[in-house]
Amino acid sequence: MDEERARELARVLGAASEQIGLALLDSHSSVERLGDSLERLAGLLSEDLSAPESARQIAEVRAEMARAITGLQFYDRMTQHLSHVRDYLSGTVDQLESASGTFETLNRRLADRLLSDTHRIHLGRNFAEDFLASRRKPGSNERTGGSQGDIDLF
Repeated sequence: MDEERARELARVLGAASEQIGLALLDSHSSVERLGDSLERLAGLLSEDLSAPESARQIAEVRAEMARAITGLQFYDRMTQHLSHVRDYLSGTVDQLESASGTFETLNRRLADRLLSDTHRIHLGRNFAEDFLASRRKPGSNERTGGSQGDIDLF
């Protein structure tokens, strides 16, 4: 493997590792909130809910259950993010086996599939300065150049 290809591979692997870290970081607070919600649910369900005056407690159980279900949404986002990184690493293996071409197409495909501009910005830090230039709209900055519906809460 020539020196340039080794450097390119190191950048690809560093980018994949960073994306895995971001997926874990993105999910950390959601996991904590979900754990807190489940703990509150356990406490509420340990009370006697059969008494006629338990309507308030039952309403609390319902509200907490709704929060817990909402809290599980992180899992879908994290799974999508990690699936894209898995595909990226699989493509990297294919590139290495072919021993030809560059990783540029693979890098761009991952950037297109990432869930937020923050993820793309982190990916772009591993590559040439112009890596994200084609993704930006004229007059926009990196934080607001995302597609419609892109949620980026950091």
